[in-house]
Amino acid sequence: MSLWPGGLSEGLGGVARMVRRNAFFAGALAAGTAVRAGIALTQPPVLAKNDSYAYIALALRPQPHVVRPSGYPLFLWLLRPFHSFTLVVTVQHLLALAAVVGVYALLRRRTSLPGWAASLAVLPDIFGAWQLKMESAIMSEALFISLTVGAVVIMLWCERPPVWAATCSGLLLAGATLVRATGLPLVLLAVGFLVMRRVGWRPVVAFAVAAAVPLVGYGLWFQAWHGTVALTRSNGVFLYGRVMDFADCGKMAPPASERRLCAEAPPGTRPKSDTYIWYPGTPLQSMGVDIFDAEVNRLTSSFAWRAIREQPLDFAATVARDAGAFIAEPWIRMPPLAEELGYDPGANATYVPGGDPVADVRAYERGDLLVAAALGHDAPQQPPPRAAGLLKVEGYATGLLLGVLLMAGAAGVVVRGRIEVAFPWILAVTLLLIPAATSVFDRRYALPAIPLALLAVALLWGRGRRPEEPVAPCDGAETCHVM
Repeated sequence: MSLWPGGLSEGLGGVARMVRRNAFFAGALAAGTAVRAGIALTQPPVLAKNDSYAYIALALRPQPHVVRPSGYPLFLWLLRPFHSFTLVVTVQHLLALAAVVGVYALLRRRTSLPGWAASLAVLPDIFGAWQLKMESAIMSEALFISLTVGAVVIMLWCERPPVWAATCSGLLLAGATLVRATGLPLVLLAVGFLVMRRVGWRPVVAFAVAAAVPLVGYGLWFQAWHGTVALTRSNGVFLYGRVMDFADCGKMAPPASERRLCAEAPPGTRPKSDTYIWYPGTPLQSMGVDIFDAEVNRLTSSFAWRAIREQPLDFAATVARDAGAFIAEPWIRMPPLAEELGYDPGANATYVPGGDPVADVRAYERGDLLVAAALGHDAPQQPPPRAAGLLKVEGYATGLLLGVLLMAGAAGVVVRGRIEVAFPWILAVTLLLIPAATSVFDRRYALPAIPLALLAVALLWGRGRRPEEPVAPCDGAETCHVM
């Protein structure tokens, strides 16, 4: 029995015709694949942050983490039997390329953009230096981006998402949320999108159930370990770090129980906000208890919300500054790094019982590929100076591109007023605002917004599909045809 309808030769002929019709994209995709293959074969996976060691420790000891959801460690756990970080990176590369193909196929399906124009909308995701770096790292960003973009592509595949599309999108966004908690607001926005699209109750219910089942299941797993239904036990701690940019205890008048969280240095002279979470000598680290204890999380949450209520303009200015830094970092005055003010970094803290960076890396890889890096785990791998300079320049350029895309998307939303196209633009803006409002500025947090902003602009300003180019229906059991 032939694997291809009409025979193998007919099937191969169809593939050849599809490649010819999409020659520009096929060439870019082939080049991007070659670049990734070269990286995977010639460079060891990057342990970019202390987070990398925590992820590895959790992959070896599966449990719901108090600091961040354990979706990425579970991804590492699934690949653990192969004992290869190179395989992990390869899978991340393949998932990223699958997301790129999905965006391109969506643009060819829903617009009349020629192949070369649709390809331009995915080139930054194929060749972006920051994108390639995160795909090559034992970090959660690449997986989060692939799941989020995949969910949006499926949601927008049809004019009105049917039940199957809503179900798949719900599962993917739930998965993204379990990789990074910033996915949770995206789930709520997706429900609002379905309601506004008036798709009927079935797709809305299908999406809600598909998203809720994994999240509730994880919450119950967390309860079994930590005594409460939640995704993490760190929201208050991270929000405390956020408000330490501006929190003034003279204005806030906190109760005695919270005064020990006040900083001596006046606002404007303090280091980057995450210093107040991770560095010894800061108020939180000087309390002498586990900083992710439930009571500490409650105390820091109370302190942080008090600061926001009493100093709302300062909070708004801080969020605007950090969100703006994603776009125009060189021209925005940011707080100094902790090291610049004399803070000494503490030992690598995985917050995983029994975790040991060197032993865990060796246990997962079963070799010495990354042990040298793990031996210096207090200072995770950094790119050489020339590569670091190129990353910085590319980051600045990408930030400016993101700013242009967001403005073009905003203009398109006003002019076109198409809610299905506004959806990825709203998600992109949300993904920039969440870390700025709840955590700290870090350029890698802007990466998920880039493919969504590109998709929104291409859908908004791309030519609408001509009547003679009908879109194949995808309701029920019918098959969707693309390109």
